[in-house]
Amino acid sequence: MRTRFPGRGPQHAPGEPPSAEREAFECVMGSRRGWRRLAKRAAAAHERELARLARVVAAGAPPVLAATSRPLRGQAHAAVATLSLSLPGWELRLSGVAAAAATDLVASPTGRRLTRTGRYGVFWWIEVTGPFEGDGVTVLLGSALRLFPTGESSSFGRLTPELDLPVAG
Repeated sequence: MRTRFPGRGPQHAPGEPPSAEREAFECVMGSRRGWRRLAKRAAAAHERELARLARVVAAGAPPVLAATSRPLRGQAHAAVATLSLSLPGWELRLSGVAAAAATDLVASPTGRRLTRTGRYGVFWWIEVTGPFEGDGVTVLLGSALRLFPTGESSSFGRLTPELDLPVAG
């Protein structure tokens, strides 16, 4: 029998059947593979809900009130940034955006509108239009998208419920 080290691979020698402890644990908690499947399903459900919410926000073509860019990593043409767009009732953050594209949007956010959002494989994209009909459409591709409500003006209210905890005293 091998020496047991918690959390480090099989707890039995090759060729030996798993111990009763291990079988009982897997019966109650499930296998690691089962937990990984559960985590993947939860992440996929979260991304679907986020994509739905982002499409609902963009459907109203909200104006971009302000745009900021924060460097993330890299230099020169390989630089990557996090772009933050302030929308009425929401803040949208797109990480992993090409820094040059984010800088162009930050330089002139006035009059621009968020018109569409979506997924392209593992990437998120947003589409921002210019204030005039002749202005082009800017599509930005990033690795992660986050949406934050910015006050009571949001039509969705709070995304997380408030906790009613008794105050000790």
